[in-house]
Amino acid sequence: MADVAKSLTDWRQANSASGLLEQLCMSGTLADIYFVFPSREGMNDSLPAHKFVLAMRSPVFENLFYGLTSEKQEPEVIVRDIRATTFRILLRYMYTDAVEFDGNTVLHVLYAAKKYGIDNLVYECEHYLQSAVDVNNACSMYNQASFYDMDLLQAKCLDFICMNANDIFINDDFLKLTPQALQNILQAGNLGVEEELDVFKAALKWSSHHCEKKGFEPTPKNQRAWLGEALYRIRMPIIPVADFTSHVVTSEILSQEEQVDLYKHMTSYKYLNTDEDTVEKVGKFDAQHRPGSVFELKLPVSGTDNIKKCLTAACQILIVADKPLRLRKLSLLYSSQQYEQNIIVTVTNMKDKSFVRPRLEPVPMKGPISLAEAVYLEANTQYNVAVACMIYRGDVKVLEFTDTQRGVLMNISSVFNSISSIHLSRVHAMQ
Repeated sequence: MADVAKSLTDWRQANSASGLLEQLCMSGTLADIYFVFPSREGMNDSLPAHKFVLAMRSPVFENLFYGLTSEKQEPEVIVRDIRATTFRILLRYMYTDAVEFDGNTVLHVLYAAKKYGIDNLVYECEHYLQSAVDVNNACSMYNQASFYDMDLLQAKCLDFICMNANDIFINDDFLKLTPQALQNILQAGNLGVEEELDVFKAALKWSSHHCEKKGFEPTPKNQRAWLGEALYRIRMPIIPVADFTSHVVTSEILSQEEQVDLYKHMTSYKYLNTDEDTVEKVGKFDAQHRPGSVFELKLPVSGTDNIKKCLTAACQILIVADKPLRLRKLSLLYSSQQYEQNIIVTVTNMKDKSFVRPRLEPVPMKGPISLAEAVYLEANTQYNVAVACMIYRGDVKVLEFTDTQRGVLMNISSVFNSISSIHLSRVHAMQ
């Protein structure tokens, strides 16, 4: 009898309620329910627990053990959809609040926590996943966040994917997106792609992968079937005509009618000369530029006190960024009516003194001046962007300006500046 009394009292030597619960966790002492995990080898795992403790932490267990059907409750609960190792983590949390998952187990624990309504553990899993999003798992996590209705994680993943779209597109994890997840991503206005053609190529690669995964030949018909409505979220109307002809048309994924409609739109006089997105759709295809693909960096300009007219003038800025970019457009403080000769833009690499003078699109009456071909800016390299013209010029003031846009840190300085903003886009990290 002394041995029995000793076995019943030793575990109570802990000095706190939390310590006692930790001693009880999976110990078998006073256990009144057992969870059994069948295995293919016939060696079933069994974990002991206590109904009252589980009911305190989970409304699902409360209903199971103390609800209307509790009288029919067997002493064993068969669990087929959760591993014993995952259930141990779950029990440990319910008894002690200890979080023991890692990157390999967090999704399994998340499933178990959602199943049994353990909201605090769901939050711990979601918080962990938010901090772990990267290029190699963002799409998989987006799928999981959508499946488990985790709005914060879903938004975090979508923002990350949009911010790093070009890197995401070439990662194998992109191919794991569900059809609905792909559509959600392709329709995002802030999808930060360098060119819309990149979106098309990524979608085509995704559809080919899923065709082959399901045992279908990746024919244009099958690829289109897999893409479904996501195909129309690719903004075909803004793809340059040459790229549309050499890549999209040759893929044979569009119907003849769709090709004709898109060609008509691309080659129309109104489309070629407009500076704004005046057409929302061409057929079923979204037609407006993605605000996230090119971002505008607003700059401080030199003061306009004691303005005087100069015979010649050149405003210039020095820019250096920690990631590669493309310079696409620039806006000037004054309207085009105040320029008395052709505008010349010169971009000089201050490291090797090489320079380019990009051809400009016709200068609009209002709005930014577009470069016919974007100028590539290497990371961590200082560039001088100079605009030569005859303008009204203010006092000379040295400007220093630092900003972060779309994950890019940029430092800009100028002796005289009337460039009010520049339009840039992220460049593929491998370029």
